[in-house]
Amino acid sequence: MKYLKSFALVTLLIVCFSSMAMATLAELNDPNDGIEDRLDGSVYAYYQNSGTLLIKMEGNNYQPADFALLQTTLNAMPGFENTQLIETTSILYNSYDGLSGTWNVVPSSNTIDFYLVKGSDGFALYSLDPAASDGSWSTYDLWTSSWYKGKGEGIAISHFTAYNPSTTVPVPTTILLLGSGLWGVLAYGRKRMKA
Repeated sequence: MKYLKSFALVTLLIVCFSSMAMATLAELNDPNDGIEDRLDGSVYAYYQNSGTLLIKMEGNNYQPADFALLQTTLNAMPGFENTQLIETTSILYNSYDGLSGTWNVVPSSNTIDFYLVKGSDGFALYSLDPAASDGSWSTYDLWTSSWYKGKGEGIAISHFTAYNPSTTVPVPTTILLLGSGLWGVLAYGRKRMKA
């Protein structure tokens, strides 16, 4: 009986301490606390990204080859096959600590669907669903990239770019459909005139 009580007490202590440790791990980078946390629990940045991460790549989105690769990668993703990124300049962004901050569209009645954060040797593209007129940004996802070499310090932002999509209409298919419809109307009219 004495051993059973000791076993129950030890088991209870193990369960309590392991659940506390799991709770601590779960609290790291909690998406609802607004703070980006490092793996050791220290604060990386004071704002989290308000968008959903879609793509992170090495390069610079202002270089034509890198932007073309970004556009191709986005179009290969389900749901974004015909999305064309069009840059908007009516955006202001503020840095809180160099690693994160806020952004807003001017005027506030406008919205954006995508934004891109560039820092160090790469950039990350985020989607906003629904589109938004303000939010927050962080370089945390760049800092966790496999290509980033300076793991100790954070990545300062280089620039912030906002995009609105332009869904392309496949012109040849549209013309073919319109042409076949006109031929059908013409054939029906001729058949009716002969009768």
